[in-house]
Amino acid sequence: MEQVSESNNRQPTPEEVEKPGQNAKEFVAPEVEGSDESFEDTSGPTDNLPTTSNGEMVDSSLIDSLLPTAKYASMTQFTEEFWKERKQKMLNIGEGEMLNKTKNMSVPMARVKKIMRIDDDVRSLMIASDAPIFMAQAAEFFIEEMTGMGWQWVSESRRRILQKADVATAVQKSEQFDFLIDFLPPKARNGTTTLNSVPAAIPGPVPPANFFTDMDRK
Repeated sequence: MEQVSESNNRQPTPEEVEKPGQNAKEFVAPEVEGSDESFEDTSGPTDNLPTTSNGEMVDSSLIDSLLPTAKYASMTQFTEEFWKERKQKMLNIGEGEMLNKTKNMSVPMARVKKIMRIDDDVRSLMIASDAPIFMAQAAEFFIEEMTGMGWQWVSESRRRILQKADVATAVQKSEQFDFLIDFLPPKARNGTTTLNSVPAAIPGPVPPANFFTDMDRK
């Protein structure tokens, strides 16, 4: 017992103390039997909290202030401003800019022409060269409006990532998109669509097996 107590009370020798410019031996304190002391930090869980590059904790109120706020007060205001801007844009477009735009449409023109000829009553008729351009531009505005509505919903929800469920929820809140009801996820009981309620595959009309093959051959 005396040997154990002497080893527990032993102090580091001068040779074991680190000296400048020398590689001193590391002194390991002997374990004390019967000690229940714990050196763990019990201040609370901090592993999931965001930190800066210096390892400092970020205040949650600061994170909330950095989230984007909704640009428009409501979805109706967004729709009105959207079409005002698009109308003004088309009125101010010049002839040279229009010619350049027709050559660089975001929507593939060949696909637009094939879709326009799907109807049997149109196949025997002629389609003017400017008609597909008009339809392609309308399709661009259609996609831009739905995307903008989705971003408006994301901003109102204080989030940063646009998901499929956000676009579906925003579209379902607008009566002008009722014709898309068969292509959208079913509404939740509370009138909104959550991420978990969106199925992996959205049910809708199923085209014939040779539908796209016939379109490519035309």
